[in-house]
Amino acid sequence: MDRVSSLWILVISALTLSLVWSEALAVEPTGSFGLGIMAGEPTGFTGAYTLSPKATIDGDLAYGYERQSAWRINSDYIVTGNRLSDDQISAIDFYFGGGLRLKFSNDTEFGFRVPVGMTYQFSNYPIQAFGELAPIMDVVPGTQLSVDVAIGARYFF
Repeated sequence: MDRVSSLWILVISALTLSLVWSEALAVEPTGSFGLGIMAGEPTGFTGAYTLSPKATIDGDLAYGYERQSAWRINSDYIVTGNRLSDDQISAIDFYFGGGLRLKFSNDTEFGFRVPVGMTYQFSNYPIQAFGELAPIMDVVPGTQLSVDVAIGARYFF
């Protein structure tokens, strides 16, 4: 089995386990700190801290496969609370923000991110699913453009 297949099995297993665990707890989401996993480019661990109903700080420790495979750390300030309406889809929240990225390859790369995405907060569980697109402009060691695309879920404590 190749590394990508093994990673997908791990991601699906972790999501399933977190959903079963949250089903047993069945509590309203009240926490402001969430931890979870994400898959895509990059794939890894994610965390978020809610500062207010309109602001969140998130961060990721993940492994990317594009260009040169390497570990990376990024963190963003996110503007949240951008819902389409107050009806049944009110759990869907659109967000945008800005942040920084460090990529540890042969040459350590530093760049700026501009994430845009959406979250879905499950009504009876402290779980948030998300999808994100983040254009990146690396400035060290040279200027280069790339894009991160990921989906994931976080459990809020």
